[in-house]
Amino acid sequence: MTFDSYHWQRATLGTPELERARALVSTTNDRASFELLLRSNETAAVGIALDQYQYGEATSRWGTPNPFAEHSAEVAARARVMLREPPSPETQQANAGANHASALTALTNLIEPEDASFVVPALAHTPTADLRSAATTAAGRVLEKASTTSAPLVAALEEMVAALEKMVFDDALTTRERIDALSSLACGASTRVTNVLLRVLENPEVKLQAHAALHLLDRDQGVHRPVVERVARTWPAEPPYPAEDVLEALDGDGDAS
Repeated sequence: MTFDSYHWQRATLGTPELERARALVSTTNDRASFELLLRSNETAAVGIALDQYQYGEATSRWGTPNPFAEHSAEVAARARVMLREPPSPETQQANAGANHASALTALTNLIEPEDASFVVPALAHTPTADLRSAATTAAGRVLEKASTTSAPLVAALEEMVAALEKMVFDDALTTRERIDALSSLACGASTRVTNVLLRVLENPEVKLQAHAALHLLDRDQGVHRPVVERVARTWPAEPPYPAEDVLEALDGDGDAS
């Protein structure tokens, strides 16, 4: 099974040389071809290289090293350059914002707190599910790594939390998208994040309640146990995942009362 791209499957590259490089990267992980794509002036070619890098990262958990790991610094630098460019338009070859989706995806394991300045506008302008997913994941990674008192960065992190909070309560998004936003939000350690998780317990969507409850118990079971128990008593007999995990965390036998 070969992998081509997350975001540029419909794209036709501008030269036969780039198309050959694309095929070689996809079928043989050829590093010279990867470099040719990554260093190209063509947005789609760079996007394919960034997607290939993250695919290598994602599959490395199965024991196969990322074949492009030695290019991690160059990938991060190229992704940040792409994020300084305007989002790519909707075309027959790619969805709107595909360049930013590829760049944020490639930064999944390379992102730094300072990249919040890229993530905030991406969260604010997410015309497609692909870009929304990439920006949501990136936001969580930034919040995981953030530990600073730098005023500009603190302000950017607050904007990020606000954007994720808006997504969590946005009924126009799918439940999966709202849960992903909630999971990324929970990577933050601020009081505001805790307050948002508590608000989600009052949301009528049981699946969202259960995810928020689990995050709250992970943060401080002693403090949040009473309110989680109260909410758990309202759940149906067979509540959706991860409600069972919440019940087990509360008492170990599934009885929340």
